[in-house]
Amino acid sequence: MTGGSITNNILYTYQETYSMSCGVRVLAATDDGSMAAGTFKISGDAVVDEVYPATGAVVTVAGALNNATPIQILPSAYTNGTQVVEFASDAGVTLAEACGYFTVKANGTETWSLYINGKIYEGYATSVSDLGTTISSLAKKYVTVSFPNATFTSMSGTLSDYITALTVPDSVTASGMGFLDLGENFSEFKVASSNSKFSVSDGKLYSADGTKLYRVPPAYTGTSLPILAAVTEIADGFIAGCKNIASFTVASGNTSFKAQAPLASDWSNLASSYAGLEAYQELMYFKADSTLGAEPSMTGSDGKLSSEWTEWNNQYQNQYGHYGYAPIPVLLSYDGKTIIACPPAVKLVTQAELMEKYSSTGAQLSGMTVSASDYEAGTPVFTCTTTRPYTFAGCETLTEVSVKITSTTATSAYLFYKCPELTYVGLNIPSSNIAAYSFTDCTKLTKVEFLNTNTTKVLKDSFSGCTSLNYLWFQAGENSGSAEDGAWPSGCTVTLSGQVN
Repeated sequence: MTGGSITNNILYTYQETYSMSCGVRVLAATDDGSMAAGTFKISGDAVVDEVYPATGAVVTVAGALNNATPIQILPSAYTNGTQVVEFASDAGVTLAEACGYFTVKANGTETWSLYINGKIYEGYATSVSDLGTTISSLAKKYVTVSFPNATFTSMSGTLSDYITALTVPDSVTASGMGFLDLGENFSEFKVASSNSKFSVSDGKLYSADGTKLYRVPPAYTGTSLPILAAVTEIADGFIAGCKNIASFTVASGNTSFKAQAPLASDWSNLASSYAGLEAYQELMYFKADSTLGAEPSMTGSDGKLSSEWTEWNNQYQNQYGHYGYAPIPVLLSYDGKTIIACPPAVKLVTQAELMEKYSSTGAQLSGMTVSASDYEAGTPVFTCTTTRPYTFAGCETLTEVSVKITSTTATSAYLFYKCPELTYVGLNIPSSNIAAYSFTDCTKLTKVEFLNTNTTKVLKDSFSGCTSLNYLWFQAGENSGSAEDGAWPSGCTVTLSGQVN
């Protein structure tokens, strides 16, 4: 049948409607070739071909659908974020059940689909990063994203905070999966049914054979992340933004990684020495010696480091003592040479906990009675041979940290990435360069000390986004370090200083 109309204002214009064994079929275009507008309300065996959202055509799902592909959508000539499908409140079918029914004709351009609160939106994208502006403009949360006609082979970049789930399309290759900066609401990865390169377990993204762990969703609720026995490789930044992870558990039989255990609740594994610990927190006391006197000038009459200051400093350091060394539960390579990751929610000992532990009896150390006011939970120390990108990404409990790297030519990019409370870093490294983006978006970071004797060069964008930075100190002397233009954000006044030579 051609011509005519569908009543009840369901379809305003159309080209032809005819009966098939599958039910009613509608081509959503007029006889003169213009595009149809209005609402198509379907259920059961109904099929709608060639929906052109540019005209405002919207398909309403009124009930359960029986056909595999009841609707085909042509995305040509319409803007991102156009609504094309919605679900009636009394449809009797869930969004999850119905989403798989809809196909998009790509028209030579890659497309994406958004399933938002019972409505489907379509648009154009060449990468996941292209979604951010459109999704934010929709002002919706709880968004899941898929790419039904993607041809791009790589996937990396920053995703909108509104995205909670992402389907990896078949076009993405194993080598093309890069770092995904995900929002805190992101809870689940999915893999296209035809994708043979990736797999998902408990929402986490793995290689198809499970030997490589690519990414853990930031909304992951576990506090100890299991590293499965089959895992032999872990992607950089795999737990960035995972605010609940405080430790790691490596499965028996895994010979690629090991986890350093956290401090036991009864402190039974508080070590008397840092030997054998790759990451630890010094638990100390400071018993001031009233006879020491005021600190003398570091500079002698000859302009060099004064012997009086050196002697005073040695005596000052002797006022420190140790309760012990609390292990920090980092994930390590099996040989212990590389710290793979520090958990974002790592638990550190506080001064209050030290007071609670020792103040009831009063500690007798080196013949002195140490009172609660003398307790100190020292700066966390991390030692390793080499670094990896994103090792400390998103660590929310770190305020001050010391890192000793024994063999490297430069710090890793994004070594400290979005550590929101970090104010101080001491680096003892044999490197010549501080890599670009090493301290990206550590907005409270004010001071970095380079505790090595080699000349250090701070490269452009090393402190990208570090808007509070004001002081760099070089062990080898104030003239031993240099910084390229653009090493830190414009507007920051940063002093380069160092030990007197």
